[in-house]
Amino acid sequence: VKQVCVDGQSDWSQISNFRTLCGTPSPTGASFQTLVEDDFVSDIVVEGQSLKYYTDLEMTQEVLSTTVLIEGYYYITQTIGCESDLPLEVYVTLIERIDEPVVSTIQEFCGGAILSDLTVQGLPGATVNWYADETNNQVLLPQTPLTQGIYYVNQTDGTTISHRVAVNVIIN
Repeated sequence: VKQVCVDGQSDWSQISNFRTLCGTPSPTGASFQTLVEDDFVSDIVVEGQSLKYYTDLEMTQEVLSTTVLIEGYYYITQTIGCESDLPLEVYVTLIERIDEPVVSTIQEFCGGAILSDLTVQGLPGATVNWYADETNNQVLLPQTPLTQGIYYVNQTDGTTISHRVAVNVIIN
């Protein structure tokens, strides 16, 4: 590289950081996102393929999608043949997650019990939801007959959702 100066040209200098441009577009998403503390980098809402996440604009500090978020800037690229030339810049703000509902983790019943017989205490104004397993998002109805096994409960305040608590149901 040579630089043209007022009184001539500069000496040749070496290029210390060279990057080939490939034309892959940046992924898309909102530039400012509010997420919940203890969410993961993969929870940033982005449209793209084979995403990579960085914490610096120079894209030298890659973080895994399974990394717990911290508040601040993330620079996200996608790879379609080659990595996008420019990252999507996203500022992440974190809010506190609602507490888990208070519940006895072992509850015993005689035959004929239904889901609404389970004892749980949610926060005032929060909605308590029961699930058949830890990852299924199908909310069980209050009249669901109880069978012996593990049920999961969480609560939401309309903004955040608590972690699920496992409840062992024993039918005598």
